[in-house]
Amino acid sequence: MTSGVGCFDWALDGKIDSADENGCYPWIAAKNKQGYGILRWGRTRLAHRLVYEHEFGPIPPWLMVCHKCNNPSCVNPNHLYLGTRADNMEDMAEAGSCKGERHSQARLTRGKVRNIRKRLLAGQSVTSIALAYGVSRGAIYDIAQGKTWGWLK
Repeated sequence: MTSGVGCFDWALDGKIDSADENGCYPWIAAKNKQGYGILRWGRTRLAHRLVYEHEFGPIPPWLMVCHKCNNPSCVNPNHLYLGTRADNMEDMAEAGSCKGERHSQARLTRGKVRNIRKRLLAGQSVTSIALAYGVSRGAIYDIAQGKTWGWLK
């Protein structure tokens, strides 16, 4: 990232780790549920978007800032690119790292999700299933409604 001294550089101080083995600059401060770095900059913003804007300029409203490395916490400007939602989804599908047990924050596996679905069909309570798998009731509801793991057959 640029080495200039400014208020933006100051805001990032202590929030980015040194490059890892993949060349990613991991965000080590606050993150959202999906693992993306967040920073209060006027309002709560995604760190990778702020870094992209700082390095390359404004982001057109119809484009997203995507990660070449498929690491949501990475803020290395060289790993960021602009793309459409379709570009981002295609990239994530090719990498296979965004779904299921490969997701950086996954607590369940495909097998466990299939077993959860069987338990739900058998009439077991959401609470008992959540306790058995160490997840929230909301996670079980999301599986039941296809909000998460909906792609898994």
